[in-house]
Amino acid sequence: MTSEKAVCMALSLRHQPWCAPFTELRKLKPPKMRLLYTERFRRSYAGAPSSIQKRCDKQLALLVQNLRHPSIRAKKYDEARDIWQARVNRGWRFYFVIRGDLYYLLDLIPHPK
Repeated sequence: MTSEKAVCMALSLRHQPWCAPFTELRKLKPPKMRLLYTERFRRSYAGAPSSIQKRCDKQLALLVQNLRHPSIRAKKYDEARDIWQARVNRGWRFYFVIRGDLYYLLDLIPHPK
């Protein structure tokens, strides 16, 4: 089996139903994700310290680029309601849902310890 076919088979398991030559796979890009801020998130953000706001901006930029970025540590928080949690820093988290190419930001709160 050529390496091109092996890569194609491995990728097709994760990204069904397509399988193309490796050169074509490199051209494919995931859809550009966008952020939508709920009113609750806006209020929480406005009430957060400026250092947390700055860090949150950085983490949201990483989220738009890559949901699996190790710095944000995104994980499914509530499976039933499809809510995700991501890390701002050790003490703060933000919550969001994913709908198509949108991240709906729900809240920004201190992490309960």
